[in-house]
Amino acid sequence: MALSKTNIAVVLMIGFVNYLEWAVVLTSIYPYILSLCKDTSSSSVYLSLAQSLFPLGQGISQPVASVMVKKLRRIKIVLISSIIIAICGNVTYIAASEVDSVALIILGRALAGLGAGSGGVAYGFIGANTSQENRTKFMSYFRVTCMAGVMTSTIASATFLPNFGKNILGKATRLDEFSAPAALTILFLCICLVLVTFVLDEKDCVPIGGSNDGESVRRSLMSRGVLLGLMLYLLNGFVTTWVGFVLPLVAYNHFDFNLHQYGWLMVGVSGTATISAFTVALVSKANCMARNEHSDWRVLVFSYTFMVTAIVISYLGSPSVSLPAATKEPLFITGVMMVFLTYSVSGVILPSLTTKYVAKSMMPVIMPYCIAAMSAGKVVAPLLSKAELAIQGWELLFMGSAGITLVGFLLFLCLYRAPEPEETPLLQDRRHAGSVEESPILASLEQGLMNPQGKRMAEVSVYFDRSDEEYRRGTQKAFQS
Repeated sequence: MALSKTNIAVVLMIGFVNYLEWAVVLTSIYPYILSLCKDTSSSSVYLSLAQSLFPLGQGISQPVASVMVKKLRRIKIVLISSIIIAICGNVTYIAASEVDSVALIILGRALAGLGAGSGGVAYGFIGANTSQENRTKFMSYFRVTCMAGVMTSTIASATFLPNFGKNILGKATRLDEFSAPAALTILFLCICLVLVTFVLDEKDCVPIGGSNDGESVRRSLMSRGVLLGLMLYLLNGFVTTWVGFVLPLVAYNHFDFNLHQYGWLMVGVSGTATISAFTVALVSKANCMARNEHSDWRVLVFSYTFMVTAIVISYLGSPSVSLPAATKEPLFITGVMMVFLTYSVSGVILPSLTTKYVAKSMMPVIMPYCIAAMSAGKVVAPLLSKAELAIQGWELLFMGSAGITLVGFLLFLCLYRAPEPEETPLLQDRRHAGSVEESPILASLEQGLMNPQGKRMAEVSVYFDRSDEEYRRGTQKAFQS
């Protein structure tokens, strides 16, 4: 069943708000922590915790949301619950300035992460209600909308949020440049809550949640193609969050950026990512990509080659390299933009590639696990980066990340296998044996018993362990003969 325009709009809004919620506090969270932190030497520890607990909550909420949708067979209840939890997280984040507590910043980000389970559900909803021809297109649109949320939030952070506490609206609401981003997020989350509650229509849609057979989920997750997809999702999450952790430390502590300058840096980063995602979404519709089974592989090879190069370039602009500050700053910013560009390109291609390895009914089950894998990478990145800084400093921080990216890229090259033809379930459910009433043609296929009249000669027990595609091909051959 095709998605209606109304449902498409609601699902795209979910993606927009999810990423706006993630990025709107990214610009100001480090200065926010510094303003409340009594021991400034602990600020990087608090930053790593805040940036790790959000994806940790997200990683937990993705499979939980998938299981709940599978049990309830409804998407609305799960989405509404997730949005309410995200609102509570942002309220807690705002309250940190009122009670002068860094702990509430960290708790607020953890709660917001727990409310981010709607992303995987939205991907699954698209996969379950689109054809193979349209799936890449709609997933690309969803990704572009997500990046538009990032760009919108960073533009807001760079323009009116730095001086928000001094304008009329800031004085009236008693919000400042740190609490205003979370208030903006709450506003959009409330709009999203209204749309999901009153506009999303599930009547003419395939109920998502996949197969009831738990064995099918385990077998799908063990598919080589899905495992490679999970690995690349984890790698994407690691690299981008590693950059998100390093970027404010370098910008604020070594390049002496203020909040306004850092905001415009994030506008450039998010704008680059948005444009690249939109470009790939348009190119993916072309026949040269849509009908070429190796097109996804080629794009990913280019992306990760480019990503390793980008990390090396950003390293040349790091504090440990003995270059003039005027030279290091452009190098670092260029490397960061290249990382986000390649992350955005692979982020459009990966959902399409991963879903080609499983039956359509399994997509809503598999996609939340992919988002959870990306969240796991986001959890590890700040904690590992903090440890690397403590052990050996900036060299290990950059070269270690480049090495991890290179290893993941080489594993992908060595283990990649092109997916089977479209819509072929590689990991089909077993149909149990039983004494069934069958058509003459099917009985003859299993037992070789067909008389000229095509009548049934005996009742047979049939054990089918084949895909629907093989089943249809066998039936067509019988009709032709």
